[in-house]
Amino acid sequence: MARIPLWFGKSESLNCLEGIDKFEISAAEGQVEVCYAAKVVNQSIFLPYRVYIDDYVLAQGDSYYNLKPQSIRYYQSKGDLPNPLPKYSLNGMQIVWGNSLWIAIILFIVYCVFGNEGDENKKPLEEEFNEEK
Repeated sequence: MARIPLWFGKSESLNCLEGIDKFEISAAEGQVEVCYAAKVVNQSIFLPYRVYIDDYVLAQGDSYYNLKPQSIRYYQSKGDLPNPLPKYSLNGMQIVWGNSLWIAIILFIVYCVFGNEGDENKKPLEEEFNEEK
């Protein structure tokens, strides 16, 4: 049986910005290769109801390092990050999926309001059954 995924709370995804090459930084683990990424957040109650770009970070796989303004200036002066920094744009699917709870509610309301039109001409099943005898 297929399961419908349902979520609660906040989930994050990291999306490296195109056009900016990965570069190495010094971290507690040693030299780490990172990319400049947008941290995209989905908030959900059964389905996502809000999607937004929370912050820009340095991402390494599923983990990330927060950026302070002085860190951004430092990496820009080294040539690792461009000046000015590009902005990340949510694509259409991210926006639709990130607001799918609202879309589901609207579709449910539309169905409740308009889905029963034409039912007044239908006979109850009991009457149809009695007419066939």
